[in-house]
Amino acid sequence: MAKVFGSEEPLTVVLPSGDSRYSSYQQFASVLEARLSRAVTVIDDVDLNELPLGAVWVLGWGSKFSDDLSCLFENQNASLSEDHVLIGGERFERVSSPLVVAFKSSSVCRRGSGQVVWTGLSEEPLPEELAIKMFRYGGYSYIGFNESLQNKLKGTWATKTSPLKKTF
Repeated sequence: MAKVFGSEEPLTVVLPSGDSRYSSYQQFASVLEARLSRAVTVIDDVDLNELPLGAVWVLGWGSKFSDDLSCLFENQNASLSEDHVLIGGERFERVSSPLVVAFKSSSVCRRGSGQVVWTGLSEEPLPEELAIKMFRYGGYSYIGFNESLQNKLKGTWATKTSPLKKTF
């Protein structure tokens, strides 16, 4: 997530127009706008045909771009469904576990490159508290919380390709 937080390029935040917690996601996006020191564009997913290029923060379990997100999860041996996420053997339920997950975009899943971050709020959303708290976890690829926003899981994705990675 540090790459998204520290990037100079504009950030597009995509709101889930069909999600019952739409207003909570709007609050979350407002906190992002206030805390990031760069241009932030907030747009409803129904106003887009595909995810924009560059840094994108997709909000909501019911995003129009769930297929693109599922592909990114699968590339990291994780999964996203309508009611839960599975990461590293841990199951995070939509009703009780807010999550923030970052990916380096893959051309397999979407055109172009850039960072994609996804956030799913729980049924008892604390959007402002979560948006503020996640800035403490910038060095991680994913963070999961329990109902009271105590950290339940955090980690980084394994590097698949790098000029510094050599298999002998």
